[in-house]
Amino acid sequence: MLKRNLFILMVLMYSVVWGKEYSINMKSGWQLIGLPADTENMRLFNRSDVRLVWSYNSEYNDWEGFSPETSVLSAIDSQNINRLNRVKRWQGLWVFSYNNWTLTVSESNEPSLSSQLLDSVTVSRGWNLLSIPFNAVISPKVLSEFKIWKYDRDSQWQTNRDYTFFDFPEVDELNSKRGFWLYSPEERTVDLAKRGGELLLTGSDDQITSSFTTLDSVHNHISKTLVINNREQNYWNWSESIDIFQTDTTVTDSYTIVSNGITNGNSGFEKRYNGVEIPDTIKEYNEYIFYKQDNSVRAGMISRFASNDVFTPKEFKLEYSENGQLKTSSLKNFAISGGRLISFSTINDTKISPSFAERCREKKSAITIHDLNLNPIGYRAKRDIFIDGEVNSSRLIDNSLYVITKFEPCVELQYPRVLLQQSDSCFNPEDTADYRARCYDVKSDENGTLYRYNYEYPDLKESYLTPKYSDSTGVWQELIKDPKQFYASSNLAQNSDLYTVSQFNIESGKLLTSLTVMGEMDLVKFTESSIYFTSSQSPHRVSFEETTGRTDIHKFYFKYQPKYVASTELNSSLIDRFSLDESSVDSGVIRVASRSELSTGDKGRGRIDILKDKGDGTFDSLGTLQDIVDYRYFLEGVKFYDDIAVASSESANKPLYLIDLSDLEAPRKSGGSITLNGKNSYIHYSTDDKRLFLVGQEVDEKGIDGGVTLRAIDVEVIDTPVELASRTIGDYHNFSPVYYSGKTFGYKDSRVVLPIQNDGNSYSPSTVASSVYSYRLESDESGNSALIRESAYSSDSFINSYDSNSRVLFMNYLSSNYILYLNNGKLFTKRIAE
Repeated sequence: MLKRNLFILMVLMYSVVWGKEYSINMKSGWQLIGLPADTENMRLFNRSDVRLVWSYNSEYNDWEGFSPETSVLSAIDSQNINRLNRVKRWQGLWVFSYNNWTLTVSESNEPSLSSQLLDSVTVSRGWNLLSIPFNAVISPKVLSEFKIWKYDRDSQWQTNRDYTFFDFPEVDELNSKRGFWLYSPEERTVDLAKRGGELLLTGSDDQITSSFTTLDSVHNHISKTLVINNREQNYWNWSESIDIFQTDTTVTDSYTIVSNGITNGNSGFEKRYNGVEIPDTIKEYNEYIFYKQDNSVRAGMISRFASNDVFTPKEFKLEYSENGQLKTSSLKNFAISGGRLISFSTINDTKISPSFAERCREKKSAITIHDLNLNPIGYRAKRDIFIDGEVNSSRLIDNSLYVITKFEPCVELQYPRVLLQQSDSCFNPEDTADYRARCYDVKSDENGTLYRYNYEYPDLKESYLTPKYSDSTGVWQELIKDPKQFYASSNLAQNSDLYTVSQFNIESGKLLTSLTVMGEMDLVKFTESSIYFTSSQSPHRVSFEETTGRTDIHKFYFKYQPKYVASTELNSSLIDRFSLDESSVDSGVIRVASRSELSTGDKGRGRIDILKDKGDGTFDSLGTLQDIVDYRYFLEGVKFYDDIAVASSESANKPLYLIDLSDLEAPRKSGGSITLNGKNSYIHYSTDDKRLFLVGQEVDEKGIDGGVTLRAIDVEVIDTPVELASRTIGDYHNFSPVYYSGKTFGYKDSRVVLPIQNDGNSYSPSTVASSVYSYRLESDESGNSALIRESAYSSDSFINSYDSNSRVLFMNYLSSNYILYLNNGKLFTKRIAE
């Protein structure tokens, strides 16, 4: 029998039971299929519908046969052919049916203390007859080292080899709907989960590129992914049985996928890298302060803000026109460097166009480069760059602007109708459970004619598959300049979003290079010289539908010449956007926090992996720390700071754990932890004085919320953290915008600044007014450290309307320190009393 390589995961507490029933829509004639579960119930192949079932035993290079007809089974025995008495996952089956019928199969119950990972199979030397026992669609390129033949009822035979003497179609995809033949020159274990997450690459170790060679091949891959990802559920052989027979049309003849805009990504930058300008909504530049107000950038002299003069700041309006029409825009952020102001906006094109492409491009991004004049402030010239999609994040280094944009391709599909013939067992509707189970995908038109949709081969009516851009020339061009810089995984059943890293020269506004990665990304992270993309779209399969957590990590360089660097995978899931961090000491090292996510719901206690880029397309594991939090708790998050990490368990009244990362090969949980008094929402780490500041909500023993908590902790000796001071601000009517945006928190020279709001419903004697408060960490009269309130810097009307662009900035002017607080486009300045 075909050998399996099934890995076992131990589930600590709960058993898992699968018992789902699936229907396989069989056709008359020969068909190559497989089953989602092991079974010894050969009565699945009933006598009225099936004549023969064949399978090939690759271990013994021999055929095995079965027939529900006694005479045929006797003939099989008389030829000394082994009987097929059981079917296993991964086993391909040739089935000859008399007519169209429905095979119903149930997944068997799994062992109570283990779950089997189905992704791996050991293939024998020679020919193997296989099927995929889980709901997946992969590119045949993932098995390019093997010879593959696939039998398709419509296209007949397909192969992944080019035979000059025969014109066979190329294998389009491998999925759970069809079996296939695979020839291996040696016995080998194939892990489809690992291969499904890998990028399609080619080239030598010193120059690894995408395997795509033409823009047409890029378009074909995107189009195929869109079609597969948007197939109706009835396409698949495997679908849960449906009880209701519907005689009306339940799906339309055409299915349109049009982008209505893409949610702007949250860059989540927590670091400022030397020499790298990070866009933000408030900047200090020379003698000016620049800040965002509504959809414009405003600027004023620092001296005017410091003296609280009443004046009108200079406004840089962002207006765009196309074909003579003025477009509205939504300013996201901006950067200033080298005498230039660069703004990033989303253009909302509200006009309704009959053009499919224009509907797909309803949202575009605009990047405007202003050459600044100083004294007085203004600009000499500006250059506009327009890009399909929305800006996710960006970096400005020297004269190069690096922008990541996210674009969603569009297609319009039409599914052809296939009329039922008299020989079809569903041709005569019956009001019976058997008919409803067998013919659930049958539709009826207004004349009572029965048909099915051909979901396998839809007609592609319209498409707009790759983003375009326009520079100062006003001509729209392809943003993907080099097909070898287009990267996609072999998993075809995935999201088709395109993330493009573009390098522009800010002097000319011209595109220099671009690089595109396709897929649904959980995290897109810039560091000083690299970009990391993480995806969880190639999980491990436990059953036909159940999966476990898995994360693929892809690293690219972006400085000067964007290129692919390396990939790796974790058998766990990243916790959040803070879970991946590049070491500030060695840019080839990353620290990754993750947790197991079994299909049972058990998420584990988390782990930290230290990984090193080897320079050959792979990562080495330097060190691992398992079970970060106490076994009684659930890991909620990990944040990395220099050579320490802070891990939090459940949010209310549970510990924070300190983790020592100074030895990359031996990360360790320190002997010290911090017990929370309430819910912690924000952690700030000061590198200069090795202090942690925690901001959260007080929670009493009954679980009732109290005021805002602020705590200062000395972690210079990581094994013995010392709480320096803490205080509670207000009561349960108060909360802080710091919970939602860490950039509203400020710390410098032992001074903490944070905004406090009240809910505006009612007040008690302990409720504090909405304001920006400052506290100084210093010794009190008893010699103990305390957070001493200095003052409140604004009124209720200013702070109550908080938005996500609010920021705190410290400024020094004429030897005096100032706090700048930006909220809803208003900039408030206050001198700090020393």
